[in-house]
Amino acid sequence: MFTPFECYIRPAMKKQKWLEVLLGLLPLVFGLELLTWVSVLPRMARGGADFRQLYVAGYMARTGAAAKLYDYDYPLQLQNTLVAPAAAGLPFIRPAYQALVFAPLSLLSYRAAYFLWMAMNAALVALSAYLLRRRFREVANRWKPLPFIVLCSFFPLSLAILGGQDSILLLTLIAGALLALERTRGFLAGCLLALGLFKFQIVLPIAFLFMIWKQWKFAKGFFSTGLTLAVISLALTGVPAVKTFFDSIARIRHPVHYEMMSNIHSLLFGLFGNSSIVTPLTLAVSAAVLLGVARWSPVKSGPDALVIAIPAAALVSYYLFGHDWSVLVIPLLFTMDVGMSSWIDGLAALIMFLAPLVCIFDWHHAYWTTIPMLMLLIATARGLDASRRASAYS
Repeated sequence: MFTPFECYIRPAMKKQKWLEVLLGLLPLVFGLELLTWVSVLPRMARGGADFRQLYVAGYMARTGAAAKLYDYDYPLQLQNTLVAPAAAGLPFIRPAYQALVFAPLSLLSYRAAYFLWMAMNAALVALSAYLLRRRFREVANRWKPLPFIVLCSFFPLSLAILGGQDSILLLTLIAGALLALERTRGFLAGCLLALGLFKFQIVLPIAFLFMIWKQWKFAKGFFSTGLTLAVISLALTGVPAVKTFFDSIARIRHPVHYEMMSNIHSLLFGLFGNSSIVTPLTLAVSAAVLLGVARWSPVKSGPDALVIAIPAAALVSYYLFGHDWSVLVIPLLFTMDVGMSSWIDGLAALIMFLAPLVCIFDWHHAYWTTIPMLMLLIATARGLDASRRASAYS
């Protein structure tokens, strides 16, 4: 006679086919990523990377022009002058405090700064792997380097590094917050998450869930740090720029390809186009997902609460491009860990791992990867519920 959890882990005695498939496909994954690097890197280094907006924002903060960060025309002029000519500018739609991070890099030429930021991103991947190393023991027991290999070969991380994006910095901050929660340092965890407000579309839903779950130490850390960053941003840009910042978020002045994103909004946009039903339906479905996780999550405190909050936040985010999927590597590795004893969760992890690679061939249907993200959320919830029941029986 087996307890429910023993029944859950009983399949671990058999080989997990999804894992064999993953190991077999890894050479193909590395090959596709290598081709992407070879074909894309030269254009990125010549000024085609998203890094151009961060580089110019850093230059403006360093030279006292931060008040014009959100003006669009002036940053476009600087991007064309300091980086490379382009028909449209990449707007800086982040809180102004983040421009200070890139101010030292703006002392270098764009090309030198781009490669230095690439090296820093690679170091942040290694740091994230170090911070997360103790959480994925079942995967490591199967093959010790496997968690690190999965983390490094998750295609969104390559996209972030090639594009000179800041998504890996957010991944590192969340990994640090996860470790802080493991050590019952909720205030510090909240502070670390708040430092990631440059990706507010991901961070704010996570903070909302922790508020609903009444994690007050976390909330105090988050709001105190967030307020400090708001003051710094206001000091940099001045009051008039605040309205421009919110206007730039609401009315982005370059074409927004929602079909190239992956979240509830992009999926509904891909299905219904510019229909008037998309916005209210997005709000309704996003609210249902967020409140559903808030109400029925198997865990509502500690590090596991952060693990399930990540895919939920990604699904309801304001916008989410391929490089932003980098943070999903945390619930992905967790689900793979659970997948050592549950083939259905392992299959969900495998599909999520491979889904971004499909976008190499067709980015204009990237919104379909929202479905693997939803599968990942469900698998994460299943795994956390199994862990909770196992703790209750032990």
